[in-house]
Amino acid sequence: MSTGRFGTAAEVIEDAKVIKMNHDEQHAAAAALEKELKEFSGGLPYDQARVIERTQDGFRQGVHGFYLAGLGLILLHEQEEVHTYALILEQYFPGVSRRAAFNYMQFARAASKLPNFKQFCSERGGYSKGLTMLQSCSEAQMEEFDETGEVFGYTQDQIDNMSVLTLKKALRRAKEKEAAAVKKATGKTAEENAELKAKVDELSTALAAPDLEAAVKLIRAANKKVDDALQLLRRVDWKLVSSDWTVRLAALQVTNLIGNLVSTIDADILSQEMPEPPAKGGNDA
Repeated sequence: MSTGRFGTAAEVIEDAKVIKMNHDEQHAAAAALEKELKEFSGGLPYDQARVIERTQDGFRQGVHGFYLAGLGLILLHEQEEVHTYALILEQYFPGVSRRAAFNYMQFARAASKLPNFKQFCSERGGYSKGLTMLQSCSEAQMEEFDETGEVFGYTQDQIDNMSVLTLKKALRRAKEKEAAAVKKATGKTAEENAELKAKVDELSTALAAPDLEAAVKLIRAANKKVDDALQLLRRVDWKLVSSDWTVRLAALQVTNLIGNLVSTIDADILSQEMPEPPAKGGNDA
């Protein structure tokens, strides 16, 4: 059943499922980040000085501490006014530009919901490779990497053995190859759609021909006769004619001619046993 411009009921239900799934995923990601931020804060209320100190400590740890530094920057960015946050960056993190701070926060947000990616970056790949992957891959591709350990066909071992520059080039080539494949497939689909449209236009023209219009009228007239026959059959009192096998046989022959269109007739009409015809030569008993 159609629901107008909103699509069929099944389509609306499917859309609702997708929306709910996206909402659940976003909620799960937010919950994962909130949990990490609480652990970063030690379960204590926000305190600017303590967060700054822990964030600085994260930077001092180098690659292994960049995740913690990103969490600290997220807290400062969320809790402080814009101008205060800018002053904190300038005063306490002089080597970190706003762009770099954004990258650290992006890395921490992604790693908080992708535990295997986080582990890979902290133990093997490093922050720079992790950030390169985040900036080169879609969210779905990063989730695939977290689940399978591969992205664009590259394994963790292959990525680990690449330099950051080599990884950037490899991911860029993979993206360009994928985009070309999508463009080719899209172009082929467009060609097929154009051919289908031409055929539909041809059929539409043919269906508008006078002889076909006459055929449509005949079909409609035939349907009307069938409907009339059905109405007549519905009015037959089968109990009164059941004893006359010839009448019953004629009625059944009519229903057989109509075929599937008599499905609305009561099922017991066709299920009743037809009386045996009288034997030729009369009754010998």
